[in-house]
Amino acid sequence: MQLSKKAFTILSAVLAFGLLPIQGSFAASSVYVNEDSGSVGVGASKASVDDAADAAASECGSDCDELDASSDKGFGAVASGKDEDGATVFGTAFGLESKEDAEAEALDACSEAGAESPAIVKSWEDTAGGEEEDTEESDEDEE
Repeated sequence: MQLSKKAFTILSAVLAFGLLPIQGSFAASSVYVNEDSGSVGVGASKASVDDAADAAASECGSDCDELDASSDKGFGAVASGKDEDGATVFGTAFGLESKEDAEAEALDACSEAGAESPAIVKSWEDTAGGEEEDTEESDEDEE
């Protein structure tokens, strides 16, 4: 089967535009933590992972390191807890369809990292081209 020149042009345009990212559809998140103090910073709904990292580092404060980053739209969460030696451990989740799924995955990741009683520190919705929407933030002091 041979396509006419007009059909080929239309098909090429449809494929080209269908494969290009839509402006504003990219959402990047980053989580920075200070393992000594338990401080957490989240940058979400940013245009790039670098922008998200800058926002997370700024929110976290001094002596923080990047824990995780993602470019997936959806809900995200970070959990923390203490391991058997008393060290703070973290778990993250990105790009999930609901707040509940993100929090469950972050708690599971934190438990897998050794936390005995993990708790959600922060959860958010990472929206495309929008601002980060906090869905929960806990300022509970770790014991």
